[in-house]
Amino acid sequence: MLQIVVIIACGALIAYLARLIKPYVSAQIARSKGSLPGGPPSYPIIGTLGIDDDEPWALMTKWNNLYGKDGMFTFFLGPQLQVVITDAELVRTLLKDPRLDGRPDTNLKRIFSSHALAFSEGTVWKDIRRFEIMALKDFGRGSGSKNLLEEYCQQAATDLVADVQEEAARGPFSTRSAILKCVANSIATTLCSTALKSDDPRFARLTDNVNVVFTEGTTPNR
Repeated sequence: MLQIVVIIACGALIAYLARLIKPYVSAQIARSKGSLPGGPPSYPIIGTLGIDDDEPWALMTKWNNLYGKDGMFTFFLGPQLQVVITDAELVRTLLKDPRLDGRPDTNLKRIFSSHALAFSEGTVWKDIRRFEIMALKDFGRGSGSKNLLEEYCQQAATDLVADVQEEAARGPFSTRSAILKCVANSIATTLCSTALKSDDPRFARLTDNVNVVFTEGTTPNR
């Protein structure tokens, strides 16, 4: 009886490992045939090593120079294949391709796929979008004298552009902090009719909470 249990457990483990390794093997075969852009060395399950979380753009630029072909290269985050597109014209073309419609498979999509505009798609997304536009108009967006929400959004967008331009003048940078500031102040202005300063403890707490949502929203669903 014990031998049967051990055999079943070993079989399940082998099947699980094969499932994790399959994307890696398939990608390597596609790379060798030229049907998938090249990329840095990767390893089954653990993926590509040496990724810098603080300044990933520096490494991506290096990889693009080494492996980029036609504005694309690939690498692995764990067992998942990632395709990086570095050509602006190619990005514009692909964004119009209906085959690439949809949302990434993340943790928040699994939770809110039927209840949130940012994580739904298809018919559900259209229904939620229609409802939210109606609600925003009632709240003060669009034509008419009560357009306070639209003014808040316009001011937040103006501040975001200014922050991005200031950081861009110094060289490559991560847009996360600027976007977090924009989202946090949009929430604060909408709810409290005033923006928070960066040194305000409430601003730090709000930014941390928004950051959690961003992190969870971009974490692949295992």
